[in-house]
Amino acid sequence: GYDFRGFLNAPLTDNTALRLSAFYDHTDGNIENVGPAGGRNDMDESGARLSILTRPNERLMVHGAISYERRKAGLTNSVTDGILRGDIAAITPVLVALGLFPEDAFPADPGVFFPDQNDTISLDTPSFTEIENVIATANVEYDLDFASLVWVNGYIKNTFSSQVDLDNSPYILGLSDEGLKNEFYSTELRLQSNGNGRLDWVTGIYASREEGEIDAGALLFGAAAPQFGINVPFGTVIDGAAVDSSQDGAAAFIDLDYAVNDYLNVLAGIRYNYDEISVVRTQRESFGVLAPDTTGETDDSAVTWRLGLTYALSENINTYGTISTGYRTGGVQLANVASDSFDSENITSYELGSKAFLFYRRGSVSLAAYHMEWEDVQIAVRNEALLVGFTDNAGGADVWGAELDGQFYISDGLSLIFGVGYNDTELNDISGSGDDPREGSPLPLAPEWTASLTVDYQRPVYRDIEGFIRASYIYKGEMFDDLLTPDEESLFYPSYDRFDVRAGVAGASGWRVEAYVENVRDDIYVTGQDVNGISLTGSSIVSPPRRYGIRFTKSFGAD
Repeated sequence: GYDFRGFLNAPLTDNTALRLSAFYDHTDGNIENVGPAGGRNDMDESGARLSILTRPNERLMVHGAISYERRKAGLTNSVTDGILRGDIAAITPVLVALGLFPEDAFPADPGVFFPDQNDTISLDTPSFTEIENVIATANVEYDLDFASLVWVNGYIKNTFSSQVDLDNSPYILGLSDEGLKNEFYSTELRLQSNGNGRLDWVTGIYASREEGEIDAGALLFGAAAPQFGINVPFGTVIDGAAVDSSQDGAAAFIDLDYAVNDYLNVLAGIRYNYDEISVVRTQRESFGVLAPDTTGETDDSAVTWRLGLTYALSENINTYGTISTGYRTGGVQLANVASDSFDSENITSYELGSKAFLFYRRGSVSLAAYHMEWEDVQIAVRNEALLVGFTDNAGGADVWGAELDGQFYISDGLSLIFGVGYNDTELNDISGSGDDPREGSPLPLAPEWTASLTVDYQRPVYRDIEGFIRASYIYKGEMFDDLLTPDEESLFYPSYDRFDVRAGVAGASGWRVEAYVENVRDDIYVTGQDVNGISLTGSSIVSPPRRYGIRFTKSFGAD
């Protein structure tokens, strides 16, 4: 692959400046489709950002920015693993029994599946994903002497389209296509203190609106009918719908930070949130039969708060403790089972921590311990009779954890950064579940242990040229897959670790040359699961193999 990056800083007037940046990345990918459709998991990504800052006078500052990004990718980073999971496990055996899918779609030899093979997949349908993002911000700040009035505005537009092989095989059975557009607007007006007294404060109001459109369909082709006895017309819709949604939000808040003395600060804050959600599902079609339109509306409100203390034990050691609450709004079901809403989830979080500077501030260590109590946790569940997934509220969850981070400048040019995290999660009191096997399970995608280590060394090698070498290591423990998987064998992603290294030289004029090796040991590990729905086999999303190369960078412009 290759990439290009550039930026330009330019003064427009004595009080106005402009910054323009742009980039382009291309990656060839490492997975090849050896089926009829061909293709790879290659990707092209490009974007640009323009920002302008102006100060018309000493009191007023205005800042605006707009950015655009576009990504086009081929295959997903997944290979077939031979495991039927989720809806696949429930649907595919039925289709096999009806003679619609072949019982021996894949050879019995496990060598065609991951982990025995990790760089090929066989599909008949071309796969692609296209994503476009536009982000714009406009901020105004005015100094009132006793405080500052700040007005923050934001706009985000996302568009997404994709096509994937529905049956996950080289047979011409089906494809899934999806289009999505989402727009988000927000505005916040706040008044904040100037920091000259013992009491720092900020208060304000917030409003937002989000609008979304989804057009999703799964098409069943008849080209494979002679082979499998399928007599369904070409292009029959297995399952498809158009969904329009909107969410309006509003909030008011105040935060206080009071310095009792030179060592002790008291923190307090409160926020009122209100959300209103509306969803309309139209053009619902299943095997050529149109279903009635469905609509749903719900609203939600909550008051969240925060209390805390910070205390300086000495000039080099600070401690803190906080208690805070939070919530995630409920919503309206998009599944075809009903248009009923699900409730918001609420969380209470407790945290204690400390940060210490060591060795004459050549090093620092941060330690934090936390406990979180969840109520009405939103989880993904499935109606086994209708084979439809939807969102529901579980009873609760408990989280206990700790994090240790440190940074040390061992000598001139030699530094070390490390981090270790422990996170114990448990889902409990599942509402009305009886002997639900998910009771007591960890929360999805929450590894118990994580760790990282980076060692960096730099030193002058000739005049204004500096050499450098960096080695980094990460570890992520096993993770619970999801709350839908019925078979015990696929409930966890195995733990993995990874080692990267890079070295090179850089000049004071902005050029840089480096050689790099990513995934030095060439380990292939699972990072996710790719489930298309009605499929002959599941897929595992795998990590890239070892990659190495040389990168040249030249910066133009000056900060």
